[in-house]
Amino acid sequence: VRWFREAAALGDTDAPLYLSSCLLYGEGLEQDIPAGLAMAREAWETNEDPQFAYLLATAYEDLLGDDEGARAWHRRAADKGDEEAMMSLGDLYRFGRGVQRNLKAAFRWYEAAAEAGNLEGLATMAYCYAAGEGVRRNEAKAVEIYERAAKLGHADSRLSLVSCYLHGTGVDKNVDKGMALLRELAEEGPAGAMMLAETLYEGELAPQDLDAVVHWLGKAAEADVPEAVTFLG
Repeated sequence: VRWFREAAALGDTDAPLYLSSCLLYGEGLEQDIPAGLAMAREAWETNEDPQFAYLLATAYEDLLGDDEGARAWHRRAADKGDEEAMMSLGDLYRFGRGVQRNLKAAFRWYEAAAEAGNLEGLATMAYCYAAGEGVRRNEAKAVEIYERAAKLGHADSRLSLVSCYLHGTGVDKNVDKGMALLRELAEEGPAGAMMLAETLYEGELAPQDLDAVVHWLGKAAEADVPEAVTFLG
């Protein structure tokens, strides 16, 4: 913290961001929310860096419980191109926090975040098309967007594609393709392992294999997936 103070005094533009965050959350020094807010506001007024607006937005939301204030600061950050603020605005409109619930507005902000390169925004757009939230339901469009997000490395979108292939949602049903992708995901992480265990236990889309179920539940349990721990217990 001392170095942040000295850097700020010397004109380092990043130091006020870290120092105001330390004041807000009591990291490395005594928590002083009013001082942290004042420092972040002053820095925002000086250079309109969206990082300060986003910090203020999260402080209003997390520390003050002021969703309306959070929305105002998220909007300032989003208008300056902050993709995380765009996602937060989407969530605020989607769930009606600090603003009247508006699914169309939520979708527009998720779309803006996706266009700014946010993978979570892209995946959330796909969900909106699949569920018809804020946009006309279009399951084929959802699959198309999930595939784009998956190719860019979004793991949850790959899991969504598994479900689409297994059940023929928005795409021709292809159990072999879905199971092959699911096995890949099971090797890569606990979410895929848990989903494969459930699929093999149910025995509807693939032959029931209780030995494999225990194996994949064990993999998920090693990563502390609660459902896997409970099932094995």
